[in-house]
Amino acid sequence: MSAEIPPRPAPFAHGAGMAGRVARLVSVFYGDAERDRVTEPVRHLHDDLENEIDDQLRSIRVETDADGRHYAVRVTDPAEPEPPGLPLSYRNYSLRPPLPPDA
Repeated sequence: MSAEIPPRPAPFAHGAGMAGRVARLVSVFYGDAERDRVTEPVRHLHDDLENEIDDQLRSIRVETDADGRHYAVRVTDPAEPEPPGLPLSYRNYSLRPPLPPDA
C-alpha cells in the first residue's frame, strides 16, 4: 500500500457461517478491499505514467460523422519546413551523364 494512503480499519464483522470464515481468511491474507462501502469514493492516485497517458490523450480529438460513427484524430503541430540550402549531390558511380531535371 502506498505511503500516501493511510491503512483502513478492518470491517466490524464478516458474518457467521462458512462465508464469514472465508471472508475473514481472505482479509487476513490479502487485506481489506480498497472499497467495501458503496458510499466511499474510490481511492486513486495519479503516478507519472498516468500523467503521461493523460497528456497523450489530450492530443486526440474525437470526431463524429453524419452516420454517427466516431473517429479519433490526433492533433499535431504543423511541421516546420526545412530551411533552404544547397541541393544534395550524389556520386555518379555509373559513369553515365546525369538525367536532366524535370522542367
